[in-house]
Amino acid sequence: MIEAGDLEVGEALYWSRPRLGVRHEAQVLPNGWLSFEGKPYRTPSGAAVAAAGSQADGWTAWRRERDGVIIGSLRKVH
Repeated sequence: MIEAGDLEVGEALYWSRPRLGVRHEAQVLPNGWLSFEGKPYRTPSGAAVAAAGSQADGWTAWRRERDGVIIGSLRKVH
């Protein structure tokens, strides 16, 4: 997604969970991984599981800070 220009290195992502009163934040790393609370995660779901403390689909949870787009909608089908 970085190569396609859909995400930028250092770009801020968020996962808002209003019922819990929580907003998680992550950043895109140069290798395409996500950094959440200072730890790298290979997949969006890995970062979401760390944030939730249980199973979570990071592709539908994380959004780009700049426009609120769900990152799963940026995935290209080949």
